[in-house]
Amino acid sequence: MATLKMVGGNMKLNKWIFIFLFVFLGLAFVSLEFFVTSRMSLNVNVVYPDGISNDVGFEMRIYSNSFDNAIMVYPQSESVEFSSLPFGDYFFELSLDDRTIVKEFHNFQSRFSISRFKETVTLDISELASITSIDYKIVDPYLTVKWNGKFLGGYRPTEYLIRVNDNERTLSVNYVEVDVLKELIEGQDIIELEIIPLTRTGGKLLSFDYEIPVRLESVRLDIPNGFNIYEMSINVQEKRIPVDPYDPKISFPVIDLSENKIPFEIYYYEDRIWKSELKLSEANELIKIPEIPQATVTAVQLNESTVTLQLDVVREEEFLYNRFNHFEIFSDAFSATTTDNFTYQNDDTTIHITPFFNPDVKGKTLTFKIPPPPSPKLHTYMYDDQMKFTPSIKVFSESPLKLKGTVTIDNSERRVIPEFSSEYVIEVDFKMDELHLIEVILEDIYRQKAQMSKWISTAVPETTFFAKCKLSKDHILTVAWDRLSLYSKKELIITDNYNIKRFYPEDSFLQLDLSDTVLREPLKVILKGFIDDEEYTVAVIDDIRTE
Repeated sequence: MATLKMVGGNMKLNKWIFIFLFVFLGLAFVSLEFFVTSRMSLNVNVVYPDGISNDVGFEMRIYSNSFDNAIMVYPQSESVEFSSLPFGDYFFELSLDDRTIVKEFHNFQSRFSISRFKETVTLDISELASITSIDYKIVDPYLTVKWNGKFLGGYRPTEYLIRVNDNERTLSVNYVEVDVLKELIEGQDIIELEIIPLTRTGGKLLSFDYEIPVRLESVRLDIPNGFNIYEMSINVQEKRIPVDPYDPKISFPVIDLSENKIPFEIYYYEDRIWKSELKLSEANELIKIPEIPQATVTAVQLNESTVTLQLDVVREEEFLYNRFNHFEIFSDAFSATTTDNFTYQNDDTTIHITPFFNPDVKGKTLTFKIPPPPSPKLHTYMYDDQMKFTPSIKVFSESPLKLKGTVTIDNSERRVIPEFSSEYVIEVDFKMDELHLIEVILEDIYRQKAQMSKWISTAVPETTFFAKCKLSKDHILTVAWDRLSLYSKKELIITDNYNIKRFYPEDSFLQLDLSDTVLREPLKVILKGFIDDEEYTVAVIDDIRTE
């Protein structure tokens, strides 16, 4: 009986021991889950810029409500590991020189697992620094290079390490000046430039390399007469260079790029009188300064006894135009000054007009004379080169002015001649073996008019006019006519209505010595043309006397 009680007591004890062990194992499992799987391991990777120096230190801070840690990280160690971190919300900051360059937020959720979770965060600062633009110009003798950068977050470099052709310096500004003349003298035609942003402690972030080609440009100034060269200078790239009157050659450094343009200014007595530019894509051995403006007549008013001129100056690129002062006018009979209009007697006078510009520049002189009224002449063609009947009339005048006018045929058909110089051809609807009266009226730009009338026969293949017929005191006769195109042979007859001399010119000009002939004034000259056996009179001029 006692044995049975002992056995029953042991069974109860074993039951309680089993229950205790079950509860203990459950608590142990819960503890394992809490202490192991409720925390995580964290790897933080940093992507650094290519070429960054290994001695550049970044401050990495990781923090949450229950965790805060800050350490220094360097490019040679790309990953940082944290263990046994509780799940939750975390902020990640990366700073350089006390300036935040990256700040990120990450949330890590707790999940059931029998093993600890490993989380990874990547902070990318590969675009920490870059040079976005670089500008350079020469302010003789210095090459000034200025750059603009783009930097991540709030970071800005405090200094730059600058290397120029193996010479280095540290700057706190984003530009550098290089004595380009010194580099050229030392034989350097390439400016090798290296820009390295520095941290506060002198760490080198990145290196940016550039090459700037340079050379010495030399040009010679072509200066027109009328200037006092001792008072002239040229401003190139913000440097004023006096002009040597004995050797007006200018040398200056340039950036050797074909698309480059070098502006320059010409100064005279400290005042700018002209500006232009040199294009390095072109051969620039000479800078030609425009000619000093010349006087010009813009309008003429003719009265019965006077001439009124409206004066101005011919200018190129406004050169000296705003420095005009006055005109000086002189002739054999008078001298005068004016700034715009001038009136004088209309007596076939030749006048000379000279413009003057401040302070002491004398322009080119214009010689002016009212030309005589136009003298119309006619050259008629009944056939073209293929001997096809295509009648036309060429109206000609030796006037140096622009002309216009009218042609009237047989007192009925009137045609307008538009503005022309020297000659104008009119096609006409004539028939063979007809006779027509041609009347021409011409007017020049001064409104001087002249007219002439001529009967023409369509049976004559071609008629012309004498452009010149002059008898000198030595009895030398000079004759010229408008060139003929249809006749195979020409005959020039000179007569005084009693005696005759015949000549057979090859060209349209002839000069004859009549001193040994019996011809007496006044003379008459007749020009004939031949086609096969047919003879035609093509031009006649009479009453020729010694001039």
